[in-house]
Amino acid sequence: MRKKRGQNQGSVYQRGSDKRWVGQVTIQKKHHMRYFSTQPEAEAWVCQALLLIGQGLPLAGTRVSLAVYFTSWLERITPSLRPKTQIQYEQVVNKHILPSLGHLSLQELKADQIQELYRLKRQAGCGHRTLSLINGILYHALEDAVAYGLIFRNPVRQIPKLRQPYHEQKVLSLDQVKVFLQVCQGTRWEALFCLAITSGMRAGELLGLRWSDIDWERGRLKVLRQLQRIPRQGLIFSEPKTVSSRRNISLGSEMMAILRAHAEIQLEEKRIMGQSWRENDLVFPTGIGTPMDPHRLLDVYKQFLKQAGLPDCRLHDLRHTAATLMLGWGIHPKVVQERLGHSCITHTLGTYAHVLPSIQAEAAEKMDELVLCTGVKETTAKPP
Repeated sequence: MRKKRGQNQGSVYQRGSDKRWVGQVTIQKKHHMRYFSTQPEAEAWVCQALLLIGQGLPLAGTRVSLAVYFTSWLERITPSLRPKTQIQYEQVVNKHILPSLGHLSLQELKADQIQELYRLKRQAGCGHRTLSLINGILYHALEDAVAYGLIFRNPVRQIPKLRQPYHEQKVLSLDQVKVFLQVCQGTRWEALFCLAITSGMRAGELLGLRWSDIDWERGRLKVLRQLQRIPRQGLIFSEPKTVSSRRNISLGSEMMAILRAHAEIQLEEKRIMGQSWRENDLVFPTGIGTPMDPHRLLDVYKQFLKQAGLPDCRLHDLRHTAATLMLGWGIHPKVVQERLGHSCITHTLGTYAHVLPSIQAEAAEKMDELVLCTGVKETTAKPP
């Protein structure tokens, strides 16, 4: 005989008639039941149901508004998010999703209403990245709603994949890179921009680099953290963007010499600043040793571009420049992937596909030279 359960409690039992397993929870003296083939499935549903009840969410999807559900969903996933991602999700939900869809219930939400939201956002001037964030957050939140039994299907799955508009990347040519670095030469910024172009490191990774991360004997460095400005929190050090972003990058002898010279410059800055210096072991700090604001770095970069007479481009485009130069000089894409910290080689090849035709042409010429220009023609039998 089953033990009687109180309010907001659950039970699992097997029916004698057909041997199916029943998951049951009681809310305000009303029993809610689901039927399953196995006991673990029934127990998992009861656990999920009790979790929703504890968060103030009813089990019936028609009674759950998107406003209520997203508030609970954000609270639930926050511990697993990076600080910047957490704030980004909150902004997207509160600014773009709930004002248009928050009054609807989960059961009422349809694919055409989501598509209409996208249309209105495009009309309001939202770019592809914002639309992708809205789409991604809706997808994951509604997938969770399906798992919790609040809805039967995810309407986002019925929407065609958002097409990313083609934007030609802005990269500096080798000649432009040399002009840019000539402008930086002799300044406290020379080592930073030389390292950015030769390594392909992200701006946050450069600003988070410490002297202890550099292996002087082996001529390489470790990427272990990044510096970011987080709204309401200020500058913070965080884990690299992805697991593959934690990486070792080999450096050439000339780059190592530039870093040694930079270390001497920093020692002189410490001597001049005296007790005002704040030691953080950073390779690229401010003039008093504190973490450098990425916005400050961007301002300096733009000034150098203008001084060099080069076209305006993003600071992140130095990373694209590094990748393009490496691939253009025949460095294997797998090596480029590892230096950039991409999660897979397909991402590298997809991002820099515009460089591959020139590599293909070079490969064709080399194969001609190896195969067709070594006497093969003379030894090949003539057709009858």
